[in-house]
Amino acid sequence: MSPVTAIVGSSIGGVRTAQSLRLEGYEGEIILVGEETELPYDKPPLSKSVLAGTAGEASIRLLTQEQAETDGIRLLLGQRAVGLDVAENRLEIEGQDPLHYDHLVVATGAAPRPSPWGQRPGIHVLRTLEDARKLREDLLRGGDLAVIGAGFIGAEAAATA
Repeated sequence: MSPVTAIVGSSIGGVRTAQSLRLEGYEGEIILVGEETELPYDKPPLSKSVLAGTAGEASIRLLTQEQAETDGIRLLLGQRAVGLDVAENRLEIEGQDPLHYDHLVVATGAAPRPSPWGQRPGIHVLRTLEDARKLREDLLRGGDLAVIGAGFIGAEAAATA
């Protein structure tokens, strides 16, 4: 029975890990688990070219379904990892049977701080492709804009707007 490597996180860290394993000759099963339902995509362009409408979503994809199939990477998208049983080598996935693994990579990245104002119309957090779509839609309507946070993403979003 061949080994199973589970990778939790379907952004650049998880995708590049899966691809590197294949490039280095790993022959076991690779399962990429991601909470988002979108095919993996690069996040830095969200606050620039995607928000500005100068890049299509296909241009920021890190992995297509066809590439995943060719590389033997099983995608479990829209699946939220919620627990881990290290003693039993089991990854708990919300609403699913536990997933057995021989090797586990956690590549989940960081989570944005939630808005202290809640999730009301006109208030956006820019973290996902869906967030960028909604923000772009509001920006195209016009009107005033306030950006809270002068970090990399906030500064780029403000400059793009």
